[in-house]
This record gives sequence, C-alpha cells and structure tokens, in this order.
Amino acid sequence: MASPLEKLPSLIDPSFVKIGRSIWLRDGAANSNTPEHSRTAVTTSSHLTIVVLFWMDAQLRYARKYISEYTKLAPNARILFVLTSSADLFLNTSEASQTRRVQPAVDVLLSSTASASSPGLSSDDRLHLHLFSNGGCVTLRSIAVAYEKATKKPLPLKSLIMDSCPGKSTLSGAHRAVSYGLPKSFIPRLFAGAAVYIALLWAFAYCRLLGLELPTELAWNASIDTNLIDSGVERCYIYSETDDLISWRDAEEHSLQAEEKGFHVSREKFQGSPHVGHMRLDPLRYWDIVSYYLKIAVK
Repeated sequence: MASPLEKLPSLIDPSFVKIGRSIWLRDGAANSNTPEHSRTAVTTSSHLTIVVLFWMDAQLRYARKYISEYTKLAPNARILFVLTSSADLFLNTSEASQTRRVQPAVDVLLSSTASASSPGLSSDDRLHLHLFSNGGCVTLRSIAVAYEKATKKPLPLKSLIMDSCPGKSTLSGAHRAVSYGLPKSFIPRLFAGAAVYIALLWAFAYCRLLGLELPTELAWNASIDTNLIDSGVERCYIYSETDDLISWRDAEEHSLQAEEKGFHVSREKFQGSPHVGHMRLDPLRYWDIVSYYLKIAVK
C-alpha cells in the first residue's frame, strides 16, 4: 500500500514540491496567473510565507481543503505545509530527530535572508502560521527552536492561528488522539489499540521517571516563549466545547497565559464543532477569520 506521502501528487496541487520527508513547498509567484486566483485573493503579496502545520496523522483528503483555499486566498505567497505522524510525537522525540525532521522547512525560512551575516527572514518578509492540534504545536516548537538556534532571534510571525490546541498531556488523551488513525475493523483495532496504549504508557513512564517534559508539554510552553515566538504576533485561538480531544478549557487557559506574556490574543469559540472540524461546520466564518489574519500578516 502506498504511503500518504506517495499519494500527495494526486491529492494536492501539483505546484507543490516535496522538500522533506513530510514537508511540501509551493512557490506562489511562479503559479499564480489564473483568473480564479485573481477573483478570490485577499492578498497578492509576494513577500508572504504561509506555514501550515497539520494535526497528527492528518488524512490528506481533509488537509488538501485547507491548502487549496490558501492558494486561492494568497496566490503569490510561498506556502509550506508539514505533516506530523504519531511516531514524530511519541517515538522520535529527541531534539536531534525533531531538528532533522523540520530542517527543510527551516531552510526555506532562512533562504529569505538578505545577508549571509544575518540569517533569517528580512524586514520585508511576512510570515503567517496556521497550526492544528498538539501535533502542529509540537512541530511549531521544533521549527522555532531550530530557527532561533540559526538566527539567535525568535520566529518573526506576524499572525498565528491555533486551531483546536493546545491541550494538556494525559495518557488517555494521547491514546484517543492516536486511535483516530487506527483501523476501523474491530479485531485489528483492538490489537492496534492495545499496542498503542503500551507504547504510550512506556513513553509517559520514561519521561516521568527521568523528570523529562513530554513533547506536548514542551510545545505548550514554547508557543508562548518570547525567545522563540516574536511577541508582536497577532494570535487567534479557534476551539469548541464539543472537541473530544482538546478541552476548550485548555485552549482558553493557554490563551490567558499568552496574554500574561504580552501577546495580543483573540478567541473564536465555535459551537458544536468536533476536533479540527470548525472549518467543516462553518466554512464561511472560518475562512473569514483566516482572511482577516492574512491581511494582518501583510500590513
């Protein structure tokens, strides 16, 4: 059976080029000359880079809807998207492994530099980031840590959308999250679920015994660390009380902590939407929010 990455060319706009194991890039300036794009765009800036960090084990039939809409809203932007697997969250958790995983994405951000002596995005560049669930949060931390190491500067985000995140780390919550991607048939799901639970139990116990923070705990703190994320970013939390994976209380608590750190925060609470399902419930409202933050990014 082909892996999700091998299926990407038929699911995603062919203008996207694979630049890493789970990372794809679109050069907007080279692919924007279509009447559809000119009618629907909210920004035509060529200085905009959009980074989309999907939830753990995201299925591409859902992920492509976001990518397709972004290519219409910002046809001249560079668009970078990253997929995150459950192994990335719970098995390949060392700093070295995480850095290797996201390095191609970091290299794209570093390639915008105007001076070899001063690496990183220039003052003319605009960076908008949209992440989903704890999987996206963990990937954001890895990118921000690698970027700060290379530039000695925080990631210069102008706008940040946090969809269905972050959530506090619990064994039961992690098991529910991983179980979303398990086989639907009863017997395979039973055995796979048991194996996943044992692996997660080992990972949680290992971290607790050694006094280490779990990747999701590190990500919670990193996303409000002004050494890693520029304090001037406009942040938006999108969440719902009916999310069965990430508690709305966690999202609101994190947003309050962000405000205490000096970040400007807004909250968009949806009614009745499931985990990472806010766009499906109310696409008009959802994309109006995204459009607003794209405009902020290019101001």
